[in-house]
Amino acid sequence: MRSPIHLVGLKHVVSRPGLGALLLSLALVQTKAQVMTDQNSTASVHPANQSGMFSWTVDGGNQLQQQWFWYALGPRGGSTPPASIDTLPLTQDAQPTPNTLNLGYQGNGFLLTIGYTLTGGAPGSGVSDIGESIRIQNQTGNTLPIIFYQYSDFDLNGAPGTDTITLSGPPRGGFNDAFQTHGPISMSETVVTPPANEGEAATEFSTLAKLNNGSAPVVLNNNATASGNVTWAFEWDLNIAPGGTVLISKDKNLQVPEPSALALVGLGILGLALRRGRFSK
Repeated sequence: MRSPIHLVGLKHVVSRPGLGALLLSLALVQTKAQVMTDQNSTASVHPANQSGMFSWTVDGGNQLQQQWFWYALGPRGGSTPPASIDTLPLTQDAQPTPNTLNLGYQGNGFLLTIGYTLTGGAPGSGVSDIGESIRIQNQTGNTLPIIFYQYSDFDLNGAPGTDTITLSGPPRGGFNDAFQTHGPISMSETVVTPPANEGEAATEFSTLAKLNNGSAPVVLNNNATASGNVTWAFEWDLNIAPGGTVLISKDKNLQVPEPSALALVGLGILGLALRRGRFSK
């Protein structure tokens, strides 16, 4: 369900028709959810609250509850408590094309930008892809220790259920792949660079509660698998050089077979079983 639009700071001005209408228009632009569209797919992002990316539909079916980002300043294990990026001032919120979205946030000594590109498949194909480029620029003259988190809650098949999630990574350690399934439906995310230092597969809300604890540093527990109503998260422990920029590049893909295609597969298997049974008599 789309998050409501919030209006801030309009008291005492709406009685002035020109100024009130202008401020109302600006407020709507600055806080509304943005919807990317391409062929058989849509993806909705609310940049101003923890809803984040709260919908990803493929051929009319939504597969996502929430995917969003948190950050903490300081070294691993000794940082500030995490905060979601929507607590930072929003400096950019633009859709250059219907299937792209660019967001920018100004932190204390750093600039964070996120670029999304949605690539849908042909109608009825059941496939969709989202590429993401996340840049964190150190705007200070000192090394910036910063921790960046991604939290993901996919509800494959449109509802919480019996999903399985597996996190994996390169031989040198860390995590760069997430693979979640619900029957024949699958979601995969690949981190092109750099791999996350930590990961956490869990059941719904447990990781989210840690990220929102508000009082203590958070290090993900590196649990790599979970089943049921699952969520998963990645953590990057970064030290950005003075004036430097770190790029986190990743891609996620959905495969949602049509029910009719699944039915045909099922009928084929049933027919094969019947033929085998007949010949074995």
